[in-house]
Amino acid sequence: MLVLDRDGALTEALPMAHPHRSRVFQRSISRKLGEPWPAFVARAGVEAKALPGELRQEFEDAVNELALPAPHQIWYRLTWNSEPEWERNRGLNLIELERGNPGDPRVGRDANGVRYLFHHDHNDTTLGRHLFDHAEQLCADLERVRGPLIEFVRAQQDHAKPTLEAFTLRDTGEPAFEVTAYLRNADASGYWAVRLEDFAPVECGLVSAIPG
Repeated sequence: MLVLDRDGALTEALPMAHPHRSRVFQRSISRKLGEPWPAFVARAGVEAKALPGELRQEFEDAVNELALPAPHQIWYRLTWNSEPEWERNRGLNLIELERGNPGDPRVGRDANGVRYLFHHDHNDTTLGRHLFDHAEQLCADLERVRGPLIEFVRAQQDHAKPTLEAFTLRDTGEPAFEVTAYLRNADASGYWAVRLEDFAPVECGLVSAIPG
């Protein structure tokens, strides 16, 4: 994360020229579901080397939009979690639950307005938490997932202009969960329901509504 230092006062929210607005420059490396801790640490050690350059480029691209005081300094803030800390704070905090809690999730929404609908045994908080973390990982990878989803639907219909609206995550009694994306086509009523495996589209069909 980039941090603004003005005479010893540190802030992560860099002021923008537009009144009452600020911008945060940050990157994170998240542990994948089921990834062994030593493998995660090794991967993070490799991937973290690219983060300062990415942050610097993002900052330089946006510098004209910022209103940085003079004098000031910009620092990098690097934070690592231990495995016990990660266990205490599982979830990427990307989905705000409208109904339920991480141990018993029902309905949530992310910052992009995409909805997450959960179907599981509501008496099993371990299962519910795992399902919520799975949704959080999906949300973290959303920009990578969204493009292939849209192209998958367009391949079914030449003039489709699909918009991603929701995911359902369902416990099927198997080690993995069933994940389905729902995309609305601007030219037709109903939705394209796209089944995902490992967050990649594998098959789709038309449905009249998103299951509640």
